[in-house]
Amino acid sequence: MVIYADITFVNNFLMTLAIIWAVGQLMDFKINFFMLLLSALIGSIYTFLVLLIQMWSLHPFYKGVLQIVLNLTVAIIMIKVAFNYSSIKTFLKAVGYLYLVSFISIGTTLSLFYIYGGSFFSSSKLIIAIITGLIVIYMLGKYGWNILQSHLSPEEFYLSVKIYLESQVFTFTGLLDTGNMLNDPLTNVPVVVVYLGDIIDVYPAEMQQKLISNMVNSMEIINIFNEFNRGNRIRILPFSDLGQEHAVLVGVRPEMVEIDYKGEVITTDKVVLGMSDHIIDQDGVYQVLINPKILKI
Repeated sequence: MVIYADITFVNNFLMTLAIIWAVGQLMDFKINFFMLLLSALIGSIYTFLVLLIQMWSLHPFYKGVLQIVLNLTVAIIMIKVAFNYSSIKTFLKAVGYLYLVSFISIGTTLSLFYIYGGSFFSSSKLIIAIITGLIVIYMLGKYGWNILQSHLSPEEFYLSVKIYLESQVFTFTGLLDTGNMLNDPLTNVPVVVVYLGDIIDVYPAEMQQKLISNMVNSMEIINIFNEFNRGNRIRILPFSDLGQEHAVLVGVRPEMVEIDYKGEVITTDKVVLGMSDHIIDQDGVYQVLINPKILKI
């Protein structure tokens, strides 16, 4: 059997790059494509190291042990190079996802070829195998988070949130809401939705009374903020919801927002508070809806 080094390298590079990308999507890491390319290159070199080991005159047992150690070492280096992580727990989870995505994609591809009696040892079928693997990996990266969410306990999506507004600090429990993709159309920063009544104490008493009286009227809220010289912090957030087409949510820019996520405190001022006119959760378990995009800032 003839092994073409260029085809093998391109195949492994594309598959490794896709797997690393999928891990980043599953872990909600900020993606740096240059670092992904470098990580994929390291993973591709591993393939040739394995071929080199097979040519050595070693006992099969030692070859197997050496290959396992090399595999784990390369996986650790790939994650280290590709992503910024804040804790050993996050790092180990990323390594675990690397193996999980690899096993699922390779296993699915092999299964499909086995079912249809295929073989990889022809150029046309190799291309089909690569395309099939890339599609599987893309689906994992694109929709894997929603699949994981459906199998994880709700408590894992409750995050501690601190909102710094008008020189005051509010501490809430937020729900990581994968359905909340609301962004400020002007700056494209993510929106964190909070009940107006929970933050109203930061404003003067007269302003509070007017806001309470007009809480369901977005245009009046805007006028009230302008009246009290706070119009420069206001954002108009168009959205659609069940029973509300082309609705408007009034937003305000906070000084800062902190979110405790996977042991890391994410701090940013690139966020807008969408002020809802109704309580976010009637049971009081959480008070804020978090746009997942904020975790990648």
